[in-house]
Amino acid sequence: MGPVTAYNTNNPLATIPSIKKIKFLIKHGFLPEGCPIICVFGEIDCRVHIQKQSEKQHRPIEEIIDDVLKNYEALLLMLKNKGYHVIVYGPIPSQSDKVEIDPLFPRYGTEIERNKITKVFNQKLEILCKKDNLEFKTLFYTLLNDDMTTKDEYLVDHVHLRAESFELVEKLFFSK
Repeated sequence: MGPVTAYNTNNPLATIPSIKKIKFLIKHGFLPEGCPIICVFGEIDCRVHIQKQSEKQHRPIEEIIDDVLKNYEALLLMLKNKGYHVIVYGPIPSQSDKVEIDPLFPRYGTEIERNKITKVFNQKLEILCKKDNLEFKTLFYTLLNDDMTTKDEYLVDHVHLRAESFELVEKLFFSK
């Protein structure tokens, strides 16, 4: 899908209109009915937008997270209602503050603030998934240190999982 925010997953007018891409894939048979679809959205929201919007709108972070999840849920339910096996993968911890800021991967707030936001996001997302009978998985807690910093050794560009981390993904998705 590209760098899509959970907030904009269901917005056809978004800069990167993921909903249009998804509908195209469905319409043209690339996503057969009943197949599993793993939705991986929210990392950008947690790393950049949630705290910024909270400050800009003078609203609590939890309310901003609720707004994001309301939009994301619309996409998840649309897929579920079309007969897909929807698996929701919650965001991993945020980029370390020890890393130089990369314009390709902006961030807002401190690493600990972002990880606290991501923790609440994942908690609320898991509750939403249970309510909507959707499967939820995350590596957030596995990749988080006790002091709420990120285990950066698992990340290739300080944002995405490195190939050596795929063992963790395999264990998360395929072990009973």
